Amino acid sequence: MRKILFFDTETTGLPNNYNAPITAVQNWPRMVQLAFLVFREDGSLDTKHNYIIKPEGYVIPADATRIHRITTQQALTEGHDLTQVLTLFQQAVSESAILIGHNVEFDKAIAGAECIRKKIDTKALLATRSFCTMKDKNIVNFCKIPGKYGFKWPTLEELHFRLFKEQIKEAHDASIDIESTAKCFFELLKRRVVK
Repeated sequence: MRKILFFDTETTGLPNNYNAPITAVQNWPRMVQLAFLVFREDGSLDTKHNYIIKPEGYVIPADATRIHRITTQQALTEGHDLTQVLTLFQQAVSESAILIGHNVEFDKAIAGAECIRKKIDTKALLATRSFCTMKDKNIVNFCKIPGKYGFKWPTLEELHFRLFKEQIKEAHDASIDIESTAKCFFELLKRRVVK
């Protein structure tokens, strides 16, 4: 049975070039947190993972900490070995039919660049079909948020509020964000916004 994998990352910042290949590792920020949920085909939760990453030769900038609230000291104390986390993640990816995230291409690039840094194979990550709850045109049209050039891509907070009329508590924690993404996705399926 192929599974559904939802994932999110928190990082040290943003890339210089969003279109750069993952092999240009100097372009991509470092992963600070990785959270992923694996669901069975029937929509039931199989496993839940949440890891702060132990920094290896870098600090988490204050600007990034202000967003996700993870400090360098906290990551050094509570963090997990990146290679072990990526190995677990890649195993889950290899067992999944689809990867889902809010701005999933960004998170795939972050995970992919970290795999390349650690010499971990990226074939499954790059080959597995993905679905973005931010950029999908049906979701954009469902949210109907005015932008410069028509409707804009919704933030996760905007999508969640549109669906449930409530704010996400403690957004920008990868674990909370990915639970919210999964909740939104299954509600969008239920409402037949996505198929």
